Amino acid sequence: MNAAADRVPPPTVPPSSALRVLAVDDDAATRHALTAIIQSAGWTPVVVEDPEEAYEILMGPDAPPIALVDWEMPKLSGLELCQRVRRGEPDARPYLIFVTMHSSSTAIVTGLDAGADAYMTKPIAADELQARVRAGLRTIAVQSDLRVRLREAETIAAQTKPLRETMAICVYCHRVRHDADQWSTLEEYLRTHIKVKFTHGFCPTCYTYHVKPDLEGDF
Repeated sequence: MNAAADRVPPPTVPPSSALRVLAVDDDAATRHALTAIIQSAGWTPVVVEDPEEAYEILMGPDAPPIALVDWEMPKLSGLELCQRVRRGEPDARPYLIFVTMHSSSTAIVTGLDAGADAYMTKPIAADELQARVRAGLRTIAVQSDLRVRLREAETIAAQTKPLRETMAICVYCHRVRHDADQWSTLEEYLRTHIKVKFTHGFCPTCYTYHVKPDLEGDF
């Protein structure tokens, strides 16, 4: 059963050209700078001014995995945006990075508690922002791998659950009882219910006492 889990593919990071990074900021100059930084890394920028629009994008079926979020914005602050995204339970959890002028330790704690995954302060350093995005991609890949492995473990647990129960077995023919008083060989049961595949051979004892005498008798 462990072999199935071993077949889970390793986590992957999307190619640079396929990566979309959302940036939301009400300042035009900052949006221009973020666009240039994202493009210089080979990624595709999705830059918006309205935090409500950013929320709709993040909750959509094709949401960018990374979002750069300003703190002070009209209508909806960055804190409120992060909180709403975390409460909204989108299909894929986005990696949220605050990009803000607030640099105090209290502000950092407040931002992270609101649901952000990372925090950086303005003025924006291109190499730092790109490094934080790459770190976010690694985190997303690990989380995705864990979800796959969890689903694999749940499937295996469901398949092997009957093996952890008491089963009736006939003392004469060794058939087992299952499914509303149905009887079958253990091999049939495992093949049908647990999806076990069998290959047939001879154990050493049977070979010595059954197969070998038959072979020697042919000569």
